[in-house]
Amino acid sequence: MPSYVEIAVNLPQVSGGFHYHLPPEMEGRVAPGHLVEVPFGKQRVQGVVLRAVAEPAVAETRAVLELIDPEVVLTPPQLALVEYLSESTLAPLSACISLMLPAGLNQMADVCYQISNQYSGISQQWKTGSRQPIGRPLIDGSCVSERCVLAMHTGSAP
Repeated sequence: MPSYVEIAVNLPQVSGGFHYHLPPEMEGRVAPGHLVEVPFGKQRVQGVVLRAVAEPAVAETRAVLELIDPEVVLTPPQLALVEYLSESTLAPLSACISLMLPAGLNQMADVCYQISNQYSGISQQWKTGSRQPIGRPLIDGSCVSERCVLAMHTGSAP
């Protein structure tokens, strides 16, 4: 039987926690306060594990993708304070969590742009227009960060 956890995702417009299951290789390694990466809609986002749950609130859960740091980033007293702040001020849980995270650890999403020749005809409008294509500064194939979500550029660089 899989283990389930409740996670507060790091999206300011989202409130509350969501249930995920732990893949077998993460069972026993993830605890409340850990920073993880999870799928949320079509994106991958960071979240903080709030607690283990016996049964998820939904029939099908998605798997936690990655344990970002083997050390917990929030202690049990900090998690309790986060939940108290959220309930008493009606602020989103993620906003309260971001107050507690060390600088540089709190990321919404990383984006990596990759040039694709799949739609090379579209790039002609960029060549003649005043705007520059998004792929131009990334002609060397570099990423915005090491961990990134793939976002395809629909034209080739001029």
